[in-house]
Amino acid sequence: MARRAVDPPAVVYRNDPDIARATALATRAAIKAAVAETVAVSTYNRIVWTKSHFPTMLSLKVLDGEDGGGLGRLTARQRKNLLTDTSGLTALEEGDGILPSVERAEGTGRFRIAELTALFRSTVLPAQVEASTRGGYYRHWRGVVTWLLAHEVADEGLPMSLATLEALTMEWLIAGASVNTIKNMWSAVEDRHRMFGHQPPLWQPGAFRRRLKALSSIHGCPTKLVFPIGVHHIKAMLRLIGLSPLQQRNVILVAVGTVMCARPCEMPALQVCDVHWGVDAAFHSMFSDGIGLKVKKRKNDVERRGLMTRVPAGLLQRFMLAYVQEQRLMVNPRCTKADKPGARCPYCPPLFPKMILRPGQAPPRRDNGADARLAMSRQNVSTAVKSVMEMLDVDARHFSGKSMRRGGLSAAITAKVPAPILYLQSGHGKKKAAYAYIVPDDPTLLYMTGKAVLGMSVV
Repeated sequence: MARRAVDPPAVVYRNDPDIARATALATRAAIKAAVAETVAVSTYNRIVWTKSHFPTMLSLKVLDGEDGGGLGRLTARQRKNLLTDTSGLTALEEGDGILPSVERAEGTGRFRIAELTALFRSTVLPAQVEASTRGGYYRHWRGVVTWLLAHEVADEGLPMSLATLEALTMEWLIAGASVNTIKNMWSAVEDRHRMFGHQPPLWQPGAFRRRLKALSSIHGCPTKLVFPIGVHHIKAMLRLIGLSPLQQRNVILVAVGTVMCARPCEMPALQVCDVHWGVDAAFHSMFSDGIGLKVKKRKNDVERRGLMTRVPAGLLQRFMLAYVQEQRLMVNPRCTKADKPGARCPYCPPLFPKMILRPGQAPPRRDNGADARLAMSRQNVSTAVKSVMEMLDVDARHFSGKSMRRGGLSAAITAKVPAPILYLQSGHGKKKAAYAYIVPDDPTLLYMTGKAVLGMSVV
């Protein structure tokens, strides 16, 4: 229901950072106190608060059976849509490229049309947004629901009016939320509306952009300083001697990730069966030492076509060969990549496992013969980047996993690698339609980005 427009209340504006900080803290405390008043005592006692600037419940499951804060005015379907956790992988996504069977839990029989529609919407449609992005949206949506409860308007959250969104935004501003946080919150609101068939409050063309511009203008939106890994860094790390097996793995990971222009999440996803030694040798023997690294899915690769990146012959290529041999990283005889190239192989080990084998140690195996070593996490990758930079006596505070992609792209652009060729290595941004058909008639071009990162001549 639309609210009647009212004039702004009488307020006092004081340009004092300390007072603004105190007001933000008081606002956050008031929101928590309001939630305590609107829900049952037993419900409030089960709430665990996150460390977010704006009061946010860690889980919305604690609201099961709760009618306060406007929840009692919702139908069962509306309540489910408001509170459902949409961050996890669906049953079909968990196959990671291998589609599982879909059948009734009880007996046999064909699905009805309505059932098929519901299955599609619940197991297929969410995949239009990456699971990690959905997780971020859900974190911010929990903050939205917390605010709705505090104002006893949970029944006005989905669909949400523009007036409610603006009120929500204003209170988050007063509570000290950054522009990026509010932007992510708006995206979470928009995603929730589209997921459940509602028109988002910022549906009009340009509405999102105009309001974001206004926020950025008054609040500021500074970017975090993150340095790229430079060509001089790559050369220096490949000259390091006396390294432990763990340090060797980290150096190779960082160098390869930079050559690939990789995102932090892409390195843990690489498996040994994604490494194609001498990938271009069939074209000409001069490429017999080149390496292809197949990224089965990148951020912009919604069709899951994959991308074959290249590491040119040279010092890094020789280090990679020695590394996989010393760590006994071998393709499992039961590897499924030949049949399912777009899916994760359940038998082969990750190219960069957490576990480092000692000399003579055998890799752990599961009962089915699969390699039991686990892949590094995204945070492990960022830690590895910082560790390598510290080995170079560099202040690592402004380096992270993102430094690899920034370094690879920066080196390639500086070396004037043509944009279409750079795309074939980085998969970066919105590609033009013609790029999908590009297959250079000389594989030398495919190694240009890698050579640029490694400081080699690209001519």
